[in-house]
Amino acid sequence: MLIDGDQAFPAMLEAIERATSFVHLETYILADDEVGRLFSRALCERARAGVSVRVLFDSLGSLRLPSDYVRQLTDTGVEVIEFRPVRKLLFSRLGYRRNHRKILLVDGKVGFTGGLNVSSDYASIGFASKGWRDTHVKAEGPVVSELETLFRSSWLRSSGAAYPAYPPRAEEDTTAPQDSLLAAVIASDGGHRSVIRRHYLHAILAARETIFIANAYFVPDRGLIRALRRAASRGVRVAILVPSKSDVPLVQRASEHLFDRLLRRGVEIYQWRETHMHAKTAVVDGVWSVVGSYNLDSVSLFRNNELVIESVGPSFGAWMNEQFARDQRECHRVRLAEWRRRPAQRRLVEWLAYRVRRWL
Repeated sequence: MLIDGDQAFPAMLEAIERATSFVHLETYILADDEVGRLFSRALCERARAGVSVRVLFDSLGSLRLPSDYVRQLTDTGVEVIEFRPVRKLLFSRLGYRRNHRKILLVDGKVGFTGGLNVSSDYASIGFASKGWRDTHVKAEGPVVSELETLFRSSWLRSSGAAYPAYPPRAEEDTTAPQDSLLAAVIASDGGHRSVIRRHYLHAILAARETIFIANAYFVPDRGLIRALRRAASRGVRVAILVPSKSDVPLVQRASEHLFDRLLRRGVEIYQWRETHMHAKTAVVDGVWSVVGSYNLDSVSLFRNNELVIESVGPSFGAWMNEQFARDQRECHRVRLAEWRRRPAQRRLVEWLAYRVRRWL
């Protein structure tokens, strides 16, 4: 588990610098800022060294990316694909579908995924950054092949040139090490839009002790709300961590419209005090965990291509519990009596935002 850009970006850049065969990067936002230029230099250097480098970025998420940035990559031999260019799909329903995934793969040995885009927003405050809170993971083993299969599918469907399948490492040992855990890539797109939601719902319904969820854009559907309320009613400790300063204020207001009905059933709600909380994680009973790009909102459910790493095991679950506890200490806990004293005008805005949640 990698917390924020301070841990994730150095690990990702180091992996790129060590690449000898290929580097595959898939991201929603590719920014021309300090962090974006660090990645550009690392990718260009590997391409000049003969490493196959492929970059797939979302057109809408990277709307501000200048053509000079892309040209610098392509001039050094990096293959670059823009997912669903906005200029071509502005009047097409297909244009609403976006690629919200974040994947970095190096040599088939290591993979990274989670909530961080390639942007300075996630770096430390002292790095000309907004200092957003987020969670990423570094993975090794069979799950890397699952991520590569997913990248290849996205690349080819985006009209990327076919490339040979890279063989697995010759020295790869199929015997699981003692500190390994059961993990899988769960992806939503096309005809599988609700698969991640179903995994969330199953875990919530099966919960016996704790449900901890950190989610940047927390506007779940009625079925998930009902499952969370029922879990709290049967004695499960349910705690939700959300932003207090979202980069999409209307989504935050739509989320806050749900607070009263959750608090009344005993669900704990915590708001991140500083900057923006952009993580998308969950852990249930200290055993089932997910880290990824999936928000509990209509956009992720209906319009975005998403993925999470799902793991089952007490070791990673313990790390997730510990991190949630650390994050919780940095939050303000929302109390029902206090919440009901908010102005009527704000309640109206929350109600209106919730009514248009599918279009936010």
